Amino acid sequence: MDFEVETKYTLEEYRRFNKVVTNVLQGSCKKTIIACVLAAILDVVLIFMQQYKQALFFGVFWVLFVVILYIRMNQNIDKAWKSNALMQDTINRYHFMDDRLEITSATGEEMVEYSKLHRVIETKTNFYIMIANNMGYIVARDACTPEQQSHISGLAG
Repeated sequence: MDFEVETKYTLEEYRRFNKVVTNVLQGSCKKTIIACVLAAILDVVLIFMQQYKQALFFGVFWVLFVVILYIRMNQNIDKAWKSNALMQDTINRYHFMDDRLEITSATGEEMVEYSKLHRVIETKTNFYIMIANNMGYIVARDACTPEQQSHISGLAG
């Protein structure tokens, strides 16, 4: 199947990409959830031991920890976006061919053989065609026909 799709890299798309990569490939979300469950169990144990001040302190500490972690992650994503002027609002044209993907943008041209792809991650809004654990291309789902979406889904399979 031979077709072309265009996607504009915006800050919102970049944020989505980073959150998906962090959660899906690096398991950060799972680790945070496990830590919070363990903290809640410890909090319950403290309450049963009638250590109410410690339980309150520990509960507040974990809520603040998760909130600060989330805020810092967003700050780091925004900082990375602002530091790369070439990426900001760039339109990437993806040419899907039988054996490879060709990418054209204002910054240049690239070619990736499908056999070299690391993974394809699907979300409700995008495909993330990963060439490494933390590097990939964003393809908007709404820019693709159902047949094209099916083709992209099967690339790294």
